Amino acid sequence: MERPKAFDRLNEPVEQNLILSLARFPETFARSAEEMNPTLLCLYANQVAQRFHEFYEKSDISHLADEELKLQRAALVEATSAVLKSVVSLLGFELAERM
Repeated sequence: MERPKAFDRLNEPVEQNLILSLARFPETFARSAEEMNPTLLCLYANQVAQRFHEFYEKSDISHLADEELKLQRAALVEATSAVLKSVVSLLGFELAERM
């Protein structure tokens, strides 16, 4: 997939909320490790999943005429997938490829 040139079109509240949640991953991981509390990662993954659901429900991706916005939103989907896969891996779970 082609990468977006910037992320300047992700201005909707649902996009911003998801971005902010993803940005908290390093901090959440460090705190979870420091406190030896994997529950923090579980709660974080749930929050990211909720934010992603809100984003997915309100944001069109595949039918957009604006190609740059389409690329930016698709990159946000990929970033969410990467973070959630990392959390699941850190917790020692295996995910099915499809549901």
